[in-house]
Amino acid sequence: MKPFINTKEFRGANGIGVEIHETEGEGTVLAFLTSQIEVEWAWEKFQSPSAIALPLHGKLSYEEQHRVFLSYPGERKVIFSTNVAETSLTIPGVKYVVDSGMVKESRFEPGTCMSILRICNVSQSSANQRAGRAGRTEPGRRYRLYSESDFEAMPCHQEPEIRKVHLGFAVLRILALGIKNVQDFDFVDAPSAKAIEMATRNLVQLGAVRQKDDAYELTTDGRKIVKLGIEPRLGKMILGCFNKHSSREGVVLAAVMANSGSIFCRIGSEGDKLKSDCLKVQFCHPNGDLFTLLSVYREWEAVPRERKNGWCWDNSINAKSMRRCQETVHTEHDETLRSIILFSLAENVAMYSGYDQLGYEVALSGKYIQLHPSCSLLNFDRRPTWVIFGEILAAANEYLVCVTVFEFSSLCTLSSSPLFNFLEMDAQKLEKKVLTGFGSMLLKRFCGKSNSSVNNLVSRIRTKHLDERIGIQVNVDKNEVMLYALSSDMDRVLGEVNDALEYESKLLQNECLEKCLFNGGSAASASVALFGAGAIVKHLELKKRFLAVDIFHSNTKAVDDKELLMFLERNTSGDICALLKSSGNCHDNEENRWGRVTFLSPDAAKQATLLDQVECSGGFLKVVPSRSVFCNDQKQFTSVLRAKVYWPRRCSKGVAIVKCEPNDVAFIVNDFSSVMIGGNFIRSKASNKFIDSIVISGLNSDLSEPEIFDVLSAATNMKILDFFLVRGDAVENPPIAACEEALRREISAFMPTRIPLVQSIRVQVFQPEPKDTYMRVTVLFDGSLHLEAAEALEQIDGKDPAGFFTCTSPAKKGFPSLLLHSGDAENIVGYKEKGVWSAIWREMKMGLIELKYLLLRETGTYILFDRHSLYVRIFGSSDMIDMAQQSFVNALLALHESKQLEVHLCGGLLPLDLMKRVVQRFGPDLSGLKLKGPDAEFSLNTRRHCISIRGTKEMKQKVEEIIAEISQTSGLPN
Repeated sequence: MKPFINTKEFRGANGIGVEIHETEGEGTVLAFLTSQIEVEWAWEKFQSPSAIALPLHGKLSYEEQHRVFLSYPGERKVIFSTNVAETSLTIPGVKYVVDSGMVKESRFEPGTCMSILRICNVSQSSANQRAGRAGRTEPGRRYRLYSESDFEAMPCHQEPEIRKVHLGFAVLRILALGIKNVQDFDFVDAPSAKAIEMATRNLVQLGAVRQKDDAYELTTDGRKIVKLGIEPRLGKMILGCFNKHSSREGVVLAAVMANSGSIFCRIGSEGDKLKSDCLKVQFCHPNGDLFTLLSVYREWEAVPRERKNGWCWDNSINAKSMRRCQETVHTEHDETLRSIILFSLAENVAMYSGYDQLGYEVALSGKYIQLHPSCSLLNFDRRPTWVIFGEILAAANEYLVCVTVFEFSSLCTLSSSPLFNFLEMDAQKLEKKVLTGFGSMLLKRFCGKSNSSVNNLVSRIRTKHLDERIGIQVNVDKNEVMLYALSSDMDRVLGEVNDALEYESKLLQNECLEKCLFNGGSAASASVALFGAGAIVKHLELKKRFLAVDIFHSNTKAVDDKELLMFLERNTSGDICALLKSSGNCHDNEENRWGRVTFLSPDAAKQATLLDQVECSGGFLKVVPSRSVFCNDQKQFTSVLRAKVYWPRRCSKGVAIVKCEPNDVAFIVNDFSSVMIGGNFIRSKASNKFIDSIVISGLNSDLSEPEIFDVLSAATNMKILDFFLVRGDAVENPPIAACEEALRREISAFMPTRIPLVQSIRVQVFQPEPKDTYMRVTVLFDGSLHLEAAEALEQIDGKDPAGFFTCTSPAKKGFPSLLLHSGDAENIVGYKEKGVWSAIWREMKMGLIELKYLLLRETGTYILFDRHSLYVRIFGSSDMIDMAQQSFVNALLALHESKQLEVHLCGGLLPLDLMKRVVQRFGPDLSGLKLKGPDAEFSLNTRRHCISIRGTKEMKQKVEEIIAEISQTSGLPN
């Protein structure tokens, strides 16, 4: 056998199968996949005129399995199989084996009483067993779709099956043999005592076993389940329906549940998956996943036999799974079925926490788990309070699958008491309260940078109320603040949040701009005015008193900004009107500098200096009058224009990390599935190392964090907590002093010769930390030289910094431009187009990024989007800027006219099943709607519950009228 081939990039068993067929000699190909649904999808997708593809898994009939042993003259067999072909079957003629290295297994965890379905690595022995399928009669080859280091990390042997499964049926069989104490049974591979105990408790709960003295014995139902020879909970389901004179329904219900993971086909390209999502909507049932599957059967039953396979293909339904269940169920039995499902799965109860970020609380374990993204309830935008689930799927996160709704009152009808206190659970459900009427600026300040302020507030409230479930969500677009807490805590939580909002409102109202009124003479003689909103003078200082203080703290990393500000106002009886946080790059003697605070009155500023060495926020304060702008400068300007200059020192690797709530990972990965940035479709997947992270790849290395983040944030409704690019090692730069001298020399050519340079500009280059992405510089200009400053900045903006240092020290090149940001937008360089830009930036981020790269290719100009000041800067040769300007404006207007519009199908007074009714009326691809607007494009977004329209506003209005008409007649099915 030839050495195995290591394919580090996963191309899929299907693609490898095609490659082998086209490039290798004769011989059967055997590909190992993880599940039945993957096998059948690969089988259906494989197409070649000289090969025959065959599926192989445990749920095929004998005739279908036997086909893999037959010969097909002139055709190569390509077999897609689960691990059923690993040991139990030997297929003659196999010469090539493709091993994914993965297997889907169900594992029962006694500690949580839950069955967890997860995809995991096979063992080394299994991998070798798979490889051994190739070349039994002649030399063969194995293709392993994982690295050799991955193989070495695999466990040596697979764990015995009896230690991974629920022991319910095994315990029943042992008791049927007359053995009274299962713990004393002599197993070949003994499971844990905890697993045996949990299986016995579950059987007692089902009524299949009863305790008599110190032993257990079968009940009448238990003996019947043994004779049925199926999983106890499914057996109980059938018996329950039989007792209600619905025996046929019970058989179908058990069959549907046994095949729940393979009826809907959602595999393939992202386009295939989105199409499957739209097709599924027409079957969704408000009672949950089991009833949704029953809806599929009702539809399937009405299709003539000769058309069933075609119907399944058209609706992304697995025809083989359908054929395994040959009966249907009548609607009038739904309520009976719900009570039987609850009775059979009483240990799998979960309650909605009241907070989407937490999801559902599993009754037996107390863990909070989300509904699986494929759950039919999500198509109704519903979060029912009480549900039963089939099992827990563990992938990047854990999810509840095969979910069914039931009423709280049904818990009281159980024949035996459940193993959890449902009354206590119900009392612990969180209450939601929505606060409205806030401005977007106030809410942004309330959240703070990267949500730091609101996160600190949540942390304090959780600690105070001893409840880690309390949550605060802010929707700036809707100007809403949503609170989640127990009803007994809600009033106090509401009070604390209102206090924080009121304080932010007060800071916003007091916010002032400090301006020097006289540019001559010394700093001590300068007059200062504080301008508030509307250019109202809040304070005019003519007596040379200081209004600002510098704050130092012995532990700046532990400081809660809001807590410190409130402490200062409380102890000075004054109001703060401006805050400038330290960048953290000051020299050693001032490394504990927290920031600069300006008060509305000099008396309050003076009072603040009396707080020197006072304890606050876990450290000691140092408060001194603010006299300088730089940490290390003793001389001052009478007024200043500040510019921040920076250039990259670490190249992007084209990979980024998105941080989010763990429960949002799957949703965000799905939202990013068709996103294009910089002309390329990006690739996204859940991180293998961190449950709260997503790995984004396929990015252009010259894209900046803001450019990428703008597109990603526009592509999802989920909250992105953090985002950063993965970068390489730092590029070497000259010494700090040399950088300062070089920049000073470049700028000095534009400064007036009548004023000494030391009185015109000051340059400070900050020493970077090893992981810093950019070299950062602050340039201060005398405030009277704003025109000269603008001209100087215009000349250096966009230039390669390496060119500045050639006279002082060599520097590595590798970065295209020097980037600039200034605090005074009106003095910035380049062409500025603000009118159209500011109106449509928010809704057209993704299109603008693509437009930027189009113009770069066509005109050689570079466009810089300033998200804060809402300006566009165009850089390039003078003869190309005019052309780029005109092209940009025309393309921008065209993009605005053709932007995607949305009509929402949920929220407000709209019926819960509106999306389903729209699909039933117009089809999953909305083809019926397209007939009413042939010049527009329509698509259904099932995740966001909306119709996306590329067309005119008149067409959107027409669609809204149609949807309003449907909503008047729609209603949930009984």
